[in-house]
Amino acid sequence: VVKECFERVRIIKGVNYGIVTNEQIELLLERYQLTEEQQRHFFALLREHGIKPINDSEVPDKVKKQR
Repeated sequence: VVKECFERVRIIKGVNYGIVTNEQIELLLERYQLTEEQQRHFFALLREHGIKPINDSEVPDKVKKQR
């Protein structure tokens, strides 16, 4: 389940100009219903791959218009 959730993040990042938002991460955690242990593993994978979610308000306007 953790791998599936992480792969979804990679897809989002790929189609979203390299950006993943905290809001998107929250939705994925809800969807996949990860346990606390799974969430720790998931966030470790994000760190290992240099994926740093940002707040939706930090998304550049140029990117927002393309969404």
